[in-house]
Amino acid sequence: MNAGIARFRAVANEVDDVNSLRERVLLSSFMALEELCPHIAEMLIQNLGSRRKAALWMCRHQWALAGRNGYQTLADGEEDRLLDVVYGWEADLCSKGLVAE
Repeated sequence: MNAGIARFRAVANEVDDVNSLRERVLLSSFMALEELCPHIAEMLIQNLGSRRKAALWMCRHQWALAGRNGYQTLADGEEDRLLDVVYGWEADLCSKGLVAE
């Protein structure tokens, strides 16, 4: 049983290390977005409600972006496609009366 507990501790430590690295990358990536494309960063924060949520969204693979994340889309030179997705949220929220036009 002790070997099992020791192994779970090792796994838990490894998961903590990966989560810590992911958090650093998440934040540094969004800082780069804020520097290079502040208009996109600001729109994401406004639409999603927080900087953290915006940063998480940029890292997730999105169906609306052909399975890519926001950074991959920008790296492929498709800023307009990313903006279309974000503007689409605004239009959807307005049409449902959730935000003022």
